Formats: sequence, C-alpha cells, structure tokens
Amino acid sequence: MQSIVLKLLFPLVPSYSRLLIGNGQSHPELSFTGTSTVGADTMPKARSQPLAALFAINKPTGVPSMTLLNNLQPLFSSSKLFQDPNKATELDQGANKKGGKWGRRGKGRGRDDKVKMGQGGTLDPLADGVLVVGTNAATKSLSRFLDCTKEYRAIGLLGCSTDSYDSDGKWVRKAGWNGITRDTVESVLGQFRGEIEQTPPVYSALKMDGKPLYEYARTGTPLPRPIPARKVTVHSLRLLRFDEGDQHAYEMPKEGLEEDKKKELARLEKMVKEGRTTVPTEEEVVEAPKQDGGESSEAVPAPADDAASTAEASTPAAAFSSTSEPSAARPPIFEIELTVSSGTYIRSIVHDIGLALGSAAHVVKLTRTRQGEFVLDPPSATTVLQVDTEGEANSEEKVEAEKADKQADNEKMNEEVAGGAAEDKLELETFSGGCVEWSLLEKAIAEHAAAKKEGKEVTEGRDADGWLEWERDLLAKCKEV
Repeated sequence: MQSIVLKLLFPLVPSYSRLLIGNGQSHPELSFTGTSTVGADTMPKARSQPLAALFAINKPTGVPSMTLLNNLQPLFSSSKLFQDPNKATELDQGANKKGGKWGRRGKGRGRDDKVKMGQGGTLDPLADGVLVVGTNAATKSLSRFLDCTKEYRAIGLLGCSTDSYDSDGKWVRKAGWNGITRDTVESVLGQFRGEIEQTPPVYSALKMDGKPLYEYARTGTPLPRPIPARKVTVHSLRLLRFDEGDQHAYEMPKEGLEEDKKKELARLEKMVKEGRTTVPTEEEVVEAPKQDGGESSEAVPAPADDAASTAEASTPAAAFSSTSEPSAARPPIFEIELTVSSGTYIRSIVHDIGLALGSAAHVVKLTRTRQGEFVLDPPSATTVLQVDTEGEANSEEKVEAEKADKQADNEKMNEEVAGGAAEDKLELETFSGGCVEWSLLEKAIAEHAAAKKEGKEVTEGRDADGWLEWERDLLAKCKEV
C-alpha cells in the first residue's frame, strides 16, 4: 500500500520533517548535513565568514531563473551576510597604497568580490515555485538537486497542442473536447504512473551536440546517433480539479506555427518515435499510416452552443486538423499534482494526457512545489490543495472528504502502478523553512538601487543586530553549509 505520511524528526526544533511514500526506506538524495537558523532571535550579531548556504526562492512566472540570480547579485554583494570581514579590512588598507594591489581598483568591492551564486536546476520562464539557490561554498552542493525528487502542480488546457507543449509556444494542432469530463481524465492517469518513457518537446527542447533538431530537419543532415526515449518515474499523480470553460480565464495561443515548421515538426516526431538518425521526407510522413494523436488523429468535437457550433460539432472528427481555427467556446482545464524523478518533463505528460483523451492539451500554468528537501509550503501549513471554485471556506467535513479522496487516489494508484508489481519505496526529507518570497527580495533590490544612486546605504528597517528584513528572512530559511 502506497501512502504519504508526515513525521517530524526534530519536534523541539521545527527545521526538518520526513515525508514518507511507501514503507519508509531512506532515499539516497538525502545525505545532506548542515545547520539552520530558524528565527530572528537567534541572529548572529557578527559573522566571521561569508554566508555559505542553500535556500529556496519562490520564483515568479515570466522570468528566467538566471535573470533572478543576476538581479540578486548587487543586493547580495552589498550585504554583510556575504562579506568576508578579514578581506574587507585588507581592502581598506590596500586602498591607501598608491599603485598597490588594491589601490588601482579604488574603494569598494571589485569584480572579484561578487558573491558566488548558482541554482540547482532551472525553471522555465513560464514556471513558478521552488528554485534552489546556493551561495559561496554551498554551490558545490547544488549538483545533487539536478538528480533529486521533485513535485509539481500543473494546469493543462484542452483543445490545443503547441510546439513547446506550453502556452509560451505557438499552436500546432486543434482538437475538440466534447465528452471529456473529470471522470475521463481520471481514467487515463494510470497510464502515466510508475516508470514511463517520454520524449520532450522535439521542436523546442531537444538538441544533439549543441544543435537544435530542427536544424537537422532543415538541412537534411543525419543525426550522429538515435534519440532514445527517456525513462522516468512518476511516483504519484492525482487530479486536483477539472473546470469547464466558463470556470476559468485561460485562452489558447493566438499565433500558430508556420506551415513549413509544422512539416519540420512532423518529420522530427516521426524520426524520434522510430529511433532513426535520418530525418524522414515529407512524402514519408504523408504516406505513413495515421497514428493515434497525429495531425489527423480522431478528435472529440467541440461543444455546440449555437447553430454554427452545432455544424462544427457534427463535422467528422478527422476534419479537426492542425489548421483548424479554435472554437468560440473556451475548452476545459485540468490540474494535476505529481511527484516525479529527476528529468521528467511535466509538459510532455500534460501533452500526452491530451492525446490519451482523444484531444490535445498544453501547459498553461506550472508550479514546482518541491525540489529535493525544499518545499513551497512548509509542513506546518495545510496540505489540502483542492480548489474551491466558489470561494467557500473549507469546512472540517470538506477537509476530511478531500483527505479521503486523496487516500482513495493513492489506493487506486497502488493497483495501477506496474500492473500490481512491487513498487519503489520513497522517503523524502523536508526542510520546514519554506521559500524566500521573490517579492521581498525584489523590494530590497529596488531600495538598494535607490540608496546607491544617492550614495547612501539602506538603514530603514534594520533590527538591533543590524539586519534588514530580507536578511532576517533569508537566515531563517537557509541551510548553512
């Protein structure tokens, strides 16, 4: 029986908890040791070394991960958290030496004094949520976050697939969605639990030897080697909600992929699916037997709200092609929650769920809620993720009902994973500090820039120990190395 149990390891210091999936076997990714500062009352009055720590930022949507780090650099470089007191003294003394090692640079911190920073696995610009950051010596620990368990919440919009498998891309194929309900979505999720094989978006994401696949297609150059499907593990997958079109505001992309690029995409998909190294010709793609989920795959007609849409609904399914215009009606969305192994493409899972439903789908919202031991919501917070579209407060009865539904989902998953075979056991350690909110850091960046422009330092908001709000929050939510 696969279950999820939350157990506090250190009841007196709320720094860690352990999330159990399975029978409680230790997970190899959790060998990290370190210390954590958990409150403003334990703030050090002085630091003998620059802060070397791991912490998580709640990344906003629409911004590349590295852009956030670059924006943080001036703020961190100005903070005493990251300054070496011994080096600062040497710089002050050297600034008075004419032509000396530091005298040529003058006062202040030079390029060599930038804070060493890195991130443990980028998030797409569209995605938000947990982004693990390391500073100074802690950057050496970031590599383990490239191969760790992650959790996501994703919202898929039915009726349309895109070249990037998300709403940042251009639409490639339109399909109907009439007859798709919460129950039908639930019925296909079992195909995506356990160990699965998947292919990332071949047009926008895959490269070989640093060269995008579409360049091979355009030039007719054979690939150096075949592209194997990636084996990944979906430890858990459940449906959080299903909303009809009148219950949300998500829209299909307005811009479609150019026809010549659609042909390139079809050739690339065929090549990857067949494990070939040569890109098929357009004739081979046209002559190939129609596959489920292809451009001419059977699609469910869109809802019929008026005479025009009724005529569209009666159109044969094969008529819904990549060149079809979107229906006036807004398609439904589904939201899923997943715990997955490293390397899993959530966009591909949402895309493939759309195909399994006889329609099409792409990601319109993606949130990473866990990366290794760092989580978006600390264990002390409510873990009920069911969305109340009517905005009503959750009653005790409703919470208990949602817990029962989740338990039923897990029991159903146990029966479906690996055809009833013995499943992998997973234990996840959880750091309860939570994430540093980007809004807090963004405010601090603006205040620092304004003060620097006036030749001043930010003084407002410092506590008795001299720390600003963002510094206190970071210290409370970091793991020092």
